[in-house]
Amino acid sequence: MNETQIISNVLEQLKKRLDSNIWVIEKKEEQIQIKQKEKTHAGLSLSIPVILSKIGREKPLETMEEFLSRVEMMANASLQEISLKGNEDRIYPVIRSRSHPTDKQGTSLLHKYHTAESTIFYAFDLGNTYRLIDQQMIDQSQLTEEKVEQMAIANLKKLDTSYKEDIVGDNTFYFFSQTDGYAASRVLNDELLSFMRRKVQHDMGVAIPHQDVLIIADLKNEIGFKVFSRLNMDFCMKGNIPISPLPFLYTEKQELEPIMILSNPGAEPHIVRKDREE
Repeated sequence: MNETQIISNVLEQLKKRLDSNIWVIEKKEEQIQIKQKEKTHAGLSLSIPVILSKIGREKPLETMEEFLSRVEMMANASLQEISLKGNEDRIYPVIRSRSHPTDKQGTSLLHKYHTAESTIFYAFDLGNTYRLIDQQMIDQSQLTEEKVEQMAIANLKKLDTSYKEDIVGDNTFYFFSQTDGYAASRVLNDELLSFMRRKVQHDMGVAIPHQDVLIIADLKNEIGFKVFSRLNMDFCMKGNIPISPLPFLYTEKQELEPIMILSNPGAEPHIVRKDREE
């Protein structure tokens, strides 16, 4: 299928799966918008470039089915009435790319900028999916934005922080890939990062290529930097919700500094940092 056929097929399938009495589905510029007829600001916006990058790869039919099922689940979840008050233990932070919209069809989403590559949003967990928290939900709950953010981080710190480990050329890679939807969000757990900093003996690399994985690396040599960069890009291209194609270094100031790792075969990697070159 070419790109036009893919988008046409997605539109057709969404109109079959979602109740036309509830939803209006249309293509608008670089988005497919799914709007509730009775609620002005309720619905979903799907990025066409992201759709094409996922479905246009290998196994397009299988990938399209996964994508359509996920959108159907998200749409049905958006119909549920949600109250933050009394459900504070279901609030979590989620990481998105810096280009992710900060409003949903006119309603501002609660967010905070994280790095030059990423933004923090806040979600209400619904079991198999979640909804991003918007300003209307906060106003109705009579909670402050600061309180919601604090509760989200507190809940995050209660999640499992186990990892799988792999060693390549004396460089150790730690993979946090829990299937709860908040794997990448674990980068916001300062206690976890402090623990890993004490464990890591050399440069500490951190990568959040997509929503469902956090990679922390103990980078000893050029092989490590090359593998780390390649891993991050590969994961980012394959993830359902990509975040950052650039990895980070965890600095002495406990900050994430985006880096680009450039190298020629057999040469030392050239590390380009956000504000300077080394």
